[in-house]
Amino acid sequence: MACIIVAILLSTGMAYYFRVIRTAREVALRHELASIRTAVVLFAALNRRFPASLRELVDQPYLLPNQEFSIAAGQTSFEKRTSFKRTYLEPSSIDAQGLVLDPFGKPYRYDPLRGQVTSTAGRYGNW
Repeated sequence: MACIIVAILLSTGMAYYFRVIRTAREVALRHELASIRTAVVLFAALNRRFPASLRELVDQPYLLPNQEFSIAAGQTSFEKRTSFKRTYLEPSSIDAQGLVLDPFGKPYRYDPLRGQVTSTAGRYGNW
């Protein structure tokens, strides 16, 4: 009798655990898709073309000027400071072939003609 109760509790707990894991991956997928799409738009704005692949977003750096704005004694001034260099995209994971992976371990689908990014993981393809 005790074994049956333990088995029921374990099966209920495992189902809940896997549901929580799936929900966390879905939230991470939405966040990553938004970040990648923003990186594609930034790349297109600065380079006047869409990136050839998502790997180009990971490899190619860009420079942003850094200015400090100050108002002193009624005067407005901008002070140039050093620029900082970043890449367009810092992915969570990349596989051995250099493909950017989603939270489910599947590579993203990228259309370089339209600059569209989607997931290849099951039912999340149209997100």
